[in-house]
Amino acid sequence: MWWLTTAPFLVPSSDRPQGRRGWGFAAVLLVLVVGCVAGFRLGPEIQRGPAKIDGRPALPKGLVEAAAHIRQHARPGDVCQGADADPGFRLTALAACTPYWIGFNLHPRSSAAVRVRADEWQRMAALPPPERLEALRLAGIRWYSAGPLSMVDGSPFAPDDPRLPMEPAFRSGDAYVVYQLLP
Repeated sequence: MWWLTTAPFLVPSSDRPQGRRGWGFAAVLLVLVVGCVAGFRLGPEIQRGPAKIDGRPALPKGLVEAAAHIRQHARPGDVCQGADADPGFRLTALAACTPYWIGFNLHPRSSAAVRVRADEWQRMAALPPPERLEALRLAGIRWYSAGPLSMVDGSPFAPDDPRLPMEPAFRSGDAYVVYQLLP
């Protein structure tokens, strides 16, 4: 903004009388007006960008509480997994634990090891709850979080229900649960 505010004073004086300033003064005045209007219009958004591109929606309270429970009780090296594959790293970042699988890791240039892990996670997620529980334990996953869950307790479990047939180690007030799968 320095050049906008000082531009009128940098215009060299001429032999013209004071009343006739000419095109140069009009151009400087136009630049000043456009700069002020643009600053007024775009200024509030210039640092943070428009709200419509904000990629960080508010975190659900239950997710934060579930991650806090894992963080308080986890040991170094524990593996955790969210039922939704935690595509935004929200659970694993808040819980400070190693994820088993993150949902966006698979792309055309993925290595064979990444593809194997993705296939294994998809296979485990598709299993009925009793078999899923055993598969998660065999994979070495100690913490499994699911939510938000339907508040209706359906039995038997629906195929896409992320709950497991065991008592959760933690329940939040807004339908998030954490299971401790390994001692």
